[in-house]
Amino acid sequence: MSILCIYLAILIVFVNSSKLEENEAQINFDHGVARYLYQGDIIMNRRVRRGVIKPGTNKWKLPMPYKFDQHFPKRSRLRVLEAMRFWSEKTCITFEENSNVYPHVNIFEGPGCWSFVGRQPTLRQQSLSLENSCTDHIFVIAHEIAHTLGFYHEHSRSDRDNYIDIDYANVNPNLTFAFNKELQNQIPNENYPYEYGSVMHYSVDQFATNTNRPVIYAKNRNFARSMGNRMRATFHDITRMNNLYNCHERCQNTVNRCMHGGYPAPSDCSQCICPDGFGGQYCETFETSSIGQRENPSCGGELYASHIPQTFYGAVRTRVHSNNILASPEHCFWHIKMKNIY
Repeated sequence: MSILCIYLAILIVFVNSSKLEENEAQINFDHGVARYLYQGDIIMNRRVRRGVIKPGTNKWKLPMPYKFDQHFPKRSRLRVLEAMRFWSEKTCITFEENSNVYPHVNIFEGPGCWSFVGRQPTLRQQSLSLENSCTDHIFVIAHEIAHTLGFYHEHSRSDRDNYIDIDYANVNPNLTFAFNKELQNQIPNENYPYEYGSVMHYSVDQFATNTNRPVIYAKNRNFARSMGNRMRATFHDITRMNNLYNCHERCQNTVNRCMHGGYPAPSDCSQCICPDGFGGQYCETFETSSIGQRENPSCGGELYASHIPQTFYGAVRTRVHSNNILASPEHCFWHIKMKNIY
């Protein structure tokens, strides 16, 4: 007799409720600049025709050079460095503050949150605008950095109609272009499953004239509430970035001991990039709760499914900050196991 355990990881996240609905596109809309930006937060290089750049040709030679504008606030700089550190720890991407390399990224406090997509070789410097509201959210910054590194929006994939429906009747008429699809060869790695929870996906009511009704409908209704995530980049987001920059080559001679679909981390091949909900050196255990929840006994745990209805108590405690904004969301994981006895 053996016992097969099937795992389901549940993530519960807490963010400051006043900041929950904000993302880069909403911030840009509030600042009146969304209508001038492609898909709400992308600036286009007028020297390059859209559709000409093929995937991979606008990648950066690492480290990606950048500079902070002299007026860019110190607090915002720390947040940008934290978002950069996220990508560096999960991928082979590196960044270097160096304005002597052309092109380089100029990070400044402009109107709203927006970026070019990928390296723009015809420019001496390319802009990355992060207004103060943008830097309240680490993964809004990470979203814009992902654009700068070469990512388009997930919902603009050429195959998106297989996964979502857009209710254009509920879209602000000045912003319908924000839901344009890209050419089939424009977005790399479309062979990956569609990621409703991607940090590069719009929220369900983005640019809605009636915010009580969705603009984006998931064809798989199980993911209806997954869209618009700016709480963390997903395992698939990280994997796509690693593939875009061929990061896996760094660990090609490393035996993959990672469990549950994980793989060696390009930044340290002895560690693993683990699917959401798993952690440890080899993804053999639960993902650790966020720092503010480490002493919370009600945060996370192991549950066993049964044919009898059960209830459980869990709590994500509020962590107090002087500026009343969480630097990053608090999160807890529960793993549900199902036992099949043979």
